[in-house]
Amino acid sequence: MSENKVGCLKSTLIGCGLAVLAAIAVPVILAVMVVMPLNRAVADRQVIEQRFGAQEDYVPPASGLLDTARVEAFIDIQHALLDVCEDMRAAEASVAEMEAIDDQEEINRLEVMKLAWKTTRNMVGMGSVIGHLYESRNRELLEAEMGLGEFTYLFVTAYNRQLHEPPPKFQLFGPGPVNSRVRGALRSMLRNQLEALGTTEADDDRRSALVGEINRLEGDESRLPWQDGLPEDLAAVYAPFRTRLDELYCPAAAPLLLMVNEKRGLAIEGH
Repeated sequence: MSENKVGCLKSTLIGCGLAVLAAIAVPVILAVMVVMPLNRAVADRQVIEQRFGAQEDYVPPASGLLDTARVEAFIDIQHALLDVCEDMRAAEASVAEMEAIDDQEEINRLEVMKLAWKTTRNMVGMGSVIGHLYESRNRELLEAEMGLGEFTYLFVTAYNRQLHEPPPKFQLFGPGPVNSRVRGALRSMLRNQLEALGTTEADDDRRSALVGEINRLEGDESRLPWQDGLPEDLAAVYAPFRTRLDELYCPAAAPLLLMVNEKRGLAIEGH
């Protein structure tokens, strides 16, 4: 066999070997990028529950008034998640652009190929983005000394208006920002608040409002607390923070933010 043929054969074998190695390595690297932050998120969630209880165990203040320092802490957590939110918005926007192509009569093939590449790149990285979202959320909760239950109650009451607006035309995660399990946890929180009430005249007024709201929630499991409008005293707490809160709301991340991560066998689930 001539030296040229031997050299060509070696090059071919090396090229095939590199291709096989890449085919094995890339999925492994991607899996590690997804699994490692999710594993850390699960470990942090367990610490959070040990310190502050499960999501549904949270007891909103019996007075109905939130400590403004806790609202500030919530805003800090939302701000820390901005980078992850932007990654999710980018992925959602690129998929929405691909969906919109179906409605176009004339299609530029080069533009479609560019968009398909951008969408594929965004979606391949989405697993690690989700892992980073939960890892960051749980780390920030620990730093703020806040349980997932308190965070959930603050999120749903702070974004009362946004959560009841019509969903965007295309939503990557969903179908809604708050799933049925989380709505059940919120009903438990209001029951906890009801049980914490005292016997004063002011407590009696709050008791009447809470009982009415709990009955509405139990009659329609798709409802969220105070769907028809926050109590005036609670709305007044949020008023000074309204601009900052609205700027930090992320529709793309909202359906995932209130979920619990659990490890079941080799899989990690969010629900």
